[in-house]
Amino acid sequence: MPSPPPSGRRHKGVWVAATVVGLALAVSAWLTASHFTGATASSAAMGNVDGLRSQTAATDHGAHLGRQAAAGSTPLRAPVNGGIASAKVTPATGTAGVPLSATLTVHTTSGCVTVQVLSVGVRNANNTNLDFPGAAYGKRICTGQVTHVTGTETFAAGTYTMFGYYKLNGVFHNFTRQTLVISSPSPSPSSSSSPSSSPSSSPSPPPPPLPSASAPTWNPGGTYTPILDDEFNGSTIRAGLWETCFNCRPGVTGMSAPVNSLEQACYASANVSEPGDGYLHMDLASRPSTCGSSQPYTGSELDSKWAFSSAGGSFEARIFVPPASGQAAAWPAWWITNTTTGDEIDIVEGLSGRTAAHTHWYAGGQLQSHGCNSAAPDVGWHDFGVSVNTSAGTATFYYDGTLLCQLPYGGTSPLHLAFDNSIGASSVRPSSFPDGMLVDWVRAWSQP
Repeated sequence: MPSPPPSGRRHKGVWVAATVVGLALAVSAWLTASHFTGATASSAAMGNVDGLRSQTAATDHGAHLGRQAAAGSTPLRAPVNGGIASAKVTPATGTAGVPLSATLTVHTTSGCVTVQVLSVGVRNANNTNLDFPGAAYGKRICTGQVTHVTGTETFAAGTYTMFGYYKLNGVFHNFTRQTLVISSPSPSPSSSSSPSSSPSSSPSPPPPPLPSASAPTWNPGGTYTPILDDEFNGSTIRAGLWETCFNCRPGVTGMSAPVNSLEQACYASANVSEPGDGYLHMDLASRPSTCGSSQPYTGSELDSKWAFSSAGGSFEARIFVPPASGQAAAWPAWWITNTTTGDEIDIVEGLSGRTAAHTHWYAGGQLQSHGCNSAAPDVGWHDFGVSVNTSAGTATFYYDGTLLCQLPYGGTSPLHLAFDNSIGASSVRPSSFPDGMLVDWVRAWSQP
């Protein structure tokens, strides 16, 4: 899960906006296909808030813009210096698994206005927030057209509602809603199957471990230099490497606030354990907790903030993602982040039942966010990894050794490892508690 960016915002699949003022505007938007694509491309990825799961704000991982935007279910008719604001989003079709970005052309009928947030929202038939990441904050709009390009997202086949929106004086306004139809891609000659997922929340044994930890699963014959390997085969957590609650420091136990304001669980060291069965256990309990604020649940978090970080390279972990009716239960996450700069890469996190990957970083003071989802929720045991190339400015994600997607990533700061098991208002409720996320091993290799 993401940690607080420089401005105090947090990522983790969502974003929160900065505060500014302005008037109403007219917006026209259209989607353009991105050149980033993956063999096992995803479905609809998470929306935007302050930054990423990261703590949200997208990270809010703060308050989810998308959810608030959803409140305006009718077309906006707001006066703009005596005129009427209108917006149009095109095209109305796309292909499942092919990343899209939204481009908004914005103008006012007269004068200038500064809006707090400007972006494009997407909802499925269940009104689930699937907004494009990379919203614009503090955007100044005048009569001349201004263009804003969002981050990329991928969508599963289906019919969606799409609309432009903006935030002004603390209130979200939606423009006219339109239909977006995502069709299934042409079948490929062959496809490889991924490990089957357990239908229940009881973990089944993972596949046999790799013969060695010398290379990631997506390139087993490659030449890599291992820089971290924890197989979790001991009877206690390595106190010199991991802290078991956010900013508690290694070896210190206690309770800490979640990194994302959208989370409804404090992190308790007591919910993290390495009992000697070969796994790291991270529990989410249906038990109220207090960590500066009162939360209805108690979750878990483990990270290497004080002992290990790397700016680039390859990172992979074998994780049991708890299922609930075939979806990802609660809000489990495996991510790498820098809590000082706000750079963050969510390798996998369960968002509203989906399993998604995201990148977040700041450029010119503006949050940049991109994301993709697996075609179906990858619950049960799976290998989740990413190759970070800071020179090329990319993060390439692999699930079970197969390419998921490649996303832009402009961060350059060292990133530490983090795991957590939490829950939010939009999470799929676990079928039972405690809801257990397991980690079989985690490994990292330096950038070639």
